[in-house]
Amino acid sequence: MKPLVSYLSLYLSIYLSIYLSIYLSIYLSIYLSIFFSSYFPSTGNSIDDDEFSVSTLIEKANANVGKDENDPKVMFGDIAVYTGLQSADPCTARGCLWPKSSDGNVYVAYRISNQYSQRERNTIVQGLRSFSRSTCIRFTPRRRQRDFVDIQSRSGCFSFVGRRGNGQVVSLSRRGCVFQSVIQHELLHALGFNHEQTRSDRDQHVRILLQNVIRGQEHNFRRIRNSRNLGTPYDYNSVMHYGRFAFSSNRQPTIVPVPNPNVAIGRANQMSPTDILRVNRLYACSTYHLFLFLLITNLHTINMPSTYFISAYLTSMLATYLSTNAPTTLPVFFPEAYLPTSLTQPSRLCWSPELALLS
Repeated sequence: MKPLVSYLSLYLSIYLSIYLSIYLSIYLSIYLSIFFSSYFPSTGNSIDDDEFSVSTLIEKANANVGKDENDPKVMFGDIAVYTGLQSADPCTARGCLWPKSSDGNVYVAYRISNQYSQRERNTIVQGLRSFSRSTCIRFTPRRRQRDFVDIQSRSGCFSFVGRRGNGQVVSLSRRGCVFQSVIQHELLHALGFNHEQTRSDRDQHVRILLQNVIRGQEHNFRRIRNSRNLGTPYDYNSVMHYGRFAFSSNRQPTIVPVPNPNVAIGRANQMSPTDILRVNRLYACSTYHLFLFLLITNLHTINMPSTYFISAYLTSMLATYLSTNAPTTLPVFFPEAYLPTSLTQPSRLCWSPELALLS
C-alpha cells in the first residue's frame, strides 16, 4: 500500500497546484498523504521484522568491538569516546561543529581506506553524496586538510560525535556496516547528532523497558538532558532511532512507542525529512534544494507521535521555506500560534531559487 500512498500523494500535489496557491497545495498534499497513510499503518512488530533496522545491523556488526586494541572505547551502541572518558560527549556546544565556508557550505574532508572493494567504496561515496542533495554539507576527498573523516573498516560500525580534530575515525566494517542507512547514521554522528531515543523529551514518546535489556547494556538507553532538538518533533522514523528490540536479552521489546505501542520505529533505510531538516538547522544551511520534493513524496513514511498536533508540525516544516522575498504575512492556514518564535519572521536561512520560481 505504501507505493500507492506515495503516488496518490504526488498526484494530489500536482493536481492541487494547478488550482490552488502553491502554499495551500503543499500544505494539503502533505496533510492528505499523512491522512491516507494512517489508514495503511506499518505492520509487523516482531523481532524478525527488525532484522534490517539500523540498530540491529549495527548491534550485530559490533559484536567484536573493543577486542582490537586499536579501537577506541565505544558506548551507546556505536559512539566512540577517547580512552579515559567515562561517557560520550553529547556535542551540545557549537565548538564540535564543522566550520562553515564563506560560500555557505560546510566542507568536510574525508579519506576512504583502500580496504574496501570498488563496490563497497561506491556505496560509501553514495552515502557521502546524499548529504549534498538536500543540505549544505559537502563531503570532499581530503587533500591537505588537517581535520577530516577517516573512513576505515575496523571491528564494527562507530563514530565520534561531532568534529574532534585531525583524522577522526568513522568505522564502517566490511562485515555488516556498508549499508546506506548505517553509513548515513555514522556520518550524522560525525556531524554532531546523537541517537533519537536519547533526546531530552524522549520519555514523552517512548517507554524504555530496561528489564528486557542485556545486562551491562543499560547505558545505551541513557537520556541526554540538554540535547539539541532544534525545534523539531520526535521522529520514530529517524535513521538515528534504535529499533524496538535493540539490545534485547529475551526477544522482547526494549523500546515501546507511547501512546500507540504499535507504531513502527527504527525502520528507516535512509535519512528522514526530519533528519534532513535538523542538519539544515544545525548548520544554518542557505538552501534546501530537494527538500520540497522530499516532503511531498516521502512525508507519509514519517511515524508522527500523536501527541504532536499535525498542523503545528507541518507549519514548522513549511515555514522554514519563507525567505526575505516571500510574503511577510503567512496565509491563514499557517497560524502563527503554532510557529516557533524564530520562524514567525522571514529568514535568510531557507532561501532557494526553486522556491522563488514557485512563489
